[in-house]
Amino acid sequence: MSEHRFLRSAVAALVALLAFGLLATACSASDTDSASDSDETGEDGTGNGSEGSTEEVDLAALAAAVEEPGPWAVGTKTVEVTGARGRTLPTQVWYPVDTEVAADAEPAVYEFPGIEVPSGAVAGAPPADGEFPLVIYSHGNNGLRYVSSFMTEHLASHGFVVMAPDHTGNTAIDNFLGTGDETEQSAADRPADVAAVIDAAEAGVPGLEDVVAVTDTDRVAVTGHSFGGYTALVAAGGTDDIESDERVDAIIGLAPASSGIPDDSLEAVDVPTLLVSGTLDETTPVEEDTIRPAELVQGRPLVRADIEKAGHQSFADVCVYLGLVDSLPDLPAELVEAVQEYAEEGCAEELIDYEEAQRLTNRLATAFLLDSLYGDADYVPLLAPPADEDQPLAVLDFAA
Repeated sequence: MSEHRFLRSAVAALVALLAFGLLATACSASDTDSASDSDETGEDGTGNGSEGSTEEVDLAALAAAVEEPGPWAVGTKTVEVTGARGRTLPTQVWYPVDTEVAADAEPAVYEFPGIEVPSGAVAGAPPADGEFPLVIYSHGNNGLRYVSSFMTEHLASHGFVVMAPDHTGNTAIDNFLGTGDETEQSAADRPADVAAVIDAAEAGVPGLEDVVAVTDTDRVAVTGHSFGGYTALVAAGGTDDIESDERVDAIIGLAPASSGIPDDSLEAVDVPTLLVSGTLDETTPVEEDTIRPAELVQGRPLVRADIEKAGHQSFADVCVYLGLVDSLPDLPAELVEAVQEYAEEGCAEELIDYEEAQRLTNRLATAFLLDSLYGDADYVPLLAPPADEDQPLAVLDFAA
């Protein structure tokens, strides 16, 4: 395990233990109410459980199971996919690897412009045997394919193949080089890029043959941050000009940029949906970009989670990049300024600690996808726990 992953896991585990204590206190404070709630909600926490069940849910144990890395190590590789308008999309792939195999593999790094970013994955190891659902990750405006590796690596460790394309023309590199496309063009390209990546997972591209063999493309989710949240919603619901992709079985929007999506497109989203936002997000505020899709999307379950004091970049690895930039004095000033600007919405003093925000994001996303793609409802109670004023979620709504 790399030093980066070890430190991140250790901190996350410590924070998790503190949070588990709060949850356990909240659950034990009212045993009578918990038993009553079990009667109403049933074992799966959705309101559809067996009548008369009195089994209490151990939220702390459930949270531990999905917040900690899963049973697999994580492999990663980069392949090229042909996207909308024939554009070449460098695509990062994460996938489950047997731990014994990973022990002999080389640690991977992500090539952020001017920096090698350490990862918790290994390079090029063969995938574990199995049939793993596919998750597509779509980065934000002027982002990069691995910018939320905290989540993409985590999901792979829990048994998902994750593929994340660079949306060429709308990446950090395009932004630095001045080669970016107009926003309207990127908005049209992005859902088509997602479809192209699903095609690649079905048919294969050079270098991906072994991963394709263990990927179940009958179970597909699309997740994304900011402009990537727009991408996920439109991939599932379409617009007047963009056809929805019927292969998409579930979506996750992280601080989704939804304000430009028409009402009827949001109403056309009929697959399980998770919306995770931050109460201090100034780029895609909850009031403008979360409330409306939460009210209009028809897919069920629909989960809305607003993380208290999270900012727009709480859902990306920008704070990690900021630490690396600060330690490298010879980087171009433009790069340093860009990272510092993004970091204002992820690492500022008034915001929740970014590792805490990411721990909660991984808890919600993993529980949601295990239910939506694996049919494992054991973790659904994490999406609809008892009300607790101490929990760091300003809102957690579950609609079955």
